[in-house]
Amino acid sequence: MRAFIVVCFAAAAQASFFSGILGGHSYEDAPSVKICHKDADLFKVNADALKVVPYPPKKNEEITVSLSGTLTKELHKVRMSINVHYGVIPLGDHDVSLCSELHCPIPAGPFHMERTIKLPSSAPAGSYSFSVKGKNENGEEVICASIKMNID
Repeated sequence: MRAFIVVCFAAAAQASFFSGILGGHSYEDAPSVKICHKDADLFKVNADALKVVPYPPKKNEEITVSLSGTLTKELHKVRMSINVHYGVIPLGDHDVSLCSELHCPIPAGPFHMERTIKLPSSAPAGSYSFSVKGKNENGEEVICASIKMNID
């Protein structure tokens, strides 16, 4: 579950970057993304914000996700709501604390994390979609994105 949360948060951050640079179009070397309220998010990303290696990910193999950006406010608590679909089939909703993954508070300013995870062999190859929403303890939006990506 922890690896899943890290991948979703990183994918959401990547969504902010690619939506701004690529206009939300789908490219073979990146997930298709859409930002809910780009200017409202407390997490801002740079041109080289996220790297997913290798992309597209393959089941039963390791991927490394590195994420860099800037937080506009210190984060004490962040609740992440993640909805996952495989094609049109709902796989579940997850409501988790980001602070269970990262040490909180997370200070305002530059942010960087890197994680290597192994995707489960049970994950079927195909198209996945993620709806990711994160809010801080005051109800302010940290990030909100819809991501579509393939797993080979």
